[in-house]
Amino acid sequence: MALDSHEQEQIDSLKVFWQHWGKWISVVVATGLVGFLGYKGFQYYEAQQSEKAAVVFDRVASLVDSQNLPQLKSAAQLLQADYPSTVYAARSALVVSKVAFEKNDLALAQSQLEWLLKNSKDSTVLAVAHLRLASILLDQKRYDAAVSELTQEHPTTFDALFPGSAR
Repeated sequence: MALDSHEQEQIDSLKVFWQHWGKWISVVVATGLVGFLGYKGFQYYEAQQSEKAAVVFDRVASLVDSQNLPQLKSAAQLLQADYPSTVYAARSALVVSKVAFEKNDLALAQSQLEWLLKNSKDSTVLAVAHLRLASILLDQKRYDAAVSELTQEHPTTFDALFPGSAR
């Protein structure tokens, strides 16, 4: 079956277009595909890390009732070392600092809160950490440092708890 001249012209123009732009189109499609697969792979990795951290955090949660500070500290340190970017590591730091404060181990409580302030991105958790750290600093009679903690940025929902920030 012979092609008429109009169809032949369209095929020729398509060949010229592909010769000129074909490499670039292939590069853009391949880059998009690699980016998409990388994004999906990262999401999968994050989900796996979160699941593993949840198992370790379950141990932390079960140790809270026993108030066994050495075991609680050990489990939390495992979370913080192996899964520092997960919410479970941040929550474990809050839990350990609370138990340590109740057991009058202010150094451990303070170190957990300072770790949390360095590693968490959750503004709500950070606000709680600032408030608890200010409380510890008050107990240590470090008033200027406590006031400094209370002047840190925080969500507006915490304005009532941070002096001088109520609107």
